[in-house]
Amino acid sequence: MQWLLIFSISETYAQPVINSFSPVSGGRYKFITINGTGFSNVTAVKFGGTPALYFNSVTPGLIYATVDTGSTGNVTVQTNLGSASKPGFIFLPSPVITSIAPSTGSIGTNVTIKGSHFSSTEAVYFGGIPAQAFTVISDTIIAATVGEGASGSVFITNDGGYGFLDGFTHLGPSINSYLPPGGPPGTTVMIRGNHFTGVTGVTFEGIAASSFTILSDSVIKAVTAPGSFGTLKVSSASGAAFMPGFNIPKITSFNPQSASYNSVCTIKGINFTGATGVTFGDTAALSFTVQSDSVIEAIVGVGSFGSVKVTNTFGSGLSSGFFNFIPQVPVINSFSPDSGKSGTIITIR
Repeated sequence: MQWLLIFSISETYAQPVINSFSPVSGGRYKFITINGTGFSNVTAVKFGGTPALYFNSVTPGLIYATVDTGSTGNVTVQTNLGSASKPGFIFLPSPVITSIAPSTGSIGTNVTIKGSHFSSTEAVYFGGIPAQAFTVISDTIIAATVGEGASGSVFITNDGGYGFLDGFTHLGPSINSYLPPGGPPGTTVMIRGNHFTGVTGVTFEGIAASSFTILSDSVIKAVTAPGSFGTLKVSSASGAAFMPGFNIPKITSFNPQSASYNSVCTIKGINFTGATGVTFGDTAALSFTVQSDSVIEAIVGVGSFGSVKVTNTFGSGLSSGFFNFIPQVPVINSFSPDSGKSGTIITIR
C-alpha cells in the first residue's frame, strides 16, 4: 500500500511534459487541446509567449486552453514544479473591419467591406444573419450581398477568429418581441417590432400563420396554424426578421447550480407543459415533475458538467449557465481478506 501511495504522488507532482497539442494553428478564441504529463497545479499556459485567454487542467495529462491575442512560437505549460514547452504553434490574426459602404441596405444590396486579414474568410453576417453571398477580393476587401438580414454589426469569421464593425442598418422588418410565447393552434400572437408595413408573410418554423393583420408599422396580429413552433419569421420584399422559441422550452434559471446525485433541482422558464425530458450536461435526470408551464422539479442523476436542457415535442431549450455535478466521495466500510499475495481477490464494501 505504501508503494502505491508513493507511485501516485510521483505521478501527480512530476514536472510537466507536453507530448502534443491540436490544432497546431489558430487565432483568438481558438480552442486548443494539450496532451502530456504532470499537468497538476498548472499556473499558466502560453501560446508564443502570450498567456492563454482561459485554460483548464482537466487531468494530469490533459489541458483545454483558449488562445487570446496570441503569437507564433512555443506552447508553454507552467506548474509549481517547473515548465514545459513545445514548438510549432502558428498564430493566425483575426480579421479587422475598418469600413462598410453603404451602411444601410435591404435584401440584395451590395456592400463593400474593407479592413485586413480577410483571407480564409468562412462567413459574413449582417446583424447576425448570413450574407446572401460574398467574395473575398483580396486580404483587405470583401464584396458581400445583404441577405434577409437585420440591423446591427457586420461580422466576419475566418481561421484566425472573428472581427466586427457596428453600424449597419437593415431596411427590412425587425421583431422586438411577441406574446404569448406558445400555445395551441388558433392562438393569437401579438408581434411587435419595426418596418411591418408591406409585410407579405408570417411563419412559425416555415408553417404559415392561419392569418395575420398589420395593425401598424410596429404591430402585427397573427393566428397560429396547426403544428406552429420554433422560429417566428416576418417577411417582406425588403427582407425578413426572425425570433426563435415559439412553443419551445426556454430556461431562465435553475437552482441549485451545483448538486450531487439524488438532489432536487428547481428549473424555471416557459413552455414547460408537455416536457418529455430533462438533462444535466449529457446525463438524464433520474425523474422530473412539471409543476406548471414555468416550473419543473428534477432529480439529479449520476450527472455531468454542462447546460441544463428541457425537451418537449417541439424542441429543446438550454440554460445559459452551466450545471456543476458534485461527485459523492466514495466510502469504504470494509474489505476482506485484509492480506494477500499477487493475484488475491479482494472484496471491498
